Amino acid sequence: MSNEIINATFEASPDEKKLELVSYLKSAVQLLSDKEKYQGAVYDIAGLMSSDYVRTLPNDDKLIEIMSLAGELEIPDDYTDQKLQSLIELINNL
Repeated sequence: MSNEIINATFEASPDEKKLELVSYLKSAVQLLSDKEKYQGAVYDIAGLMSSDYVRTLPNDDKLIEIMSLAGELEIPDDYTDQKLQSLIELINNL
């Protein structure tokens, strides 16, 4: 999933967009759990911050927290197993 999918649903209601995003994030957990594939998944998740829909969310929304943490994990020097587990837990708790 990328910004194109979120932005392509511009006629959808905010609730529909949120459901779409949550569904994507939950599907990404499998990739996040794979040490060989997690980096691509965190890159994609962090990239969603630039979508029009996400920019309308309040700063304290859990989705913002998830995407911000994914952004931290994009940087190899900031990676820790604990951060990755926290990201997976936040997504699973949506």
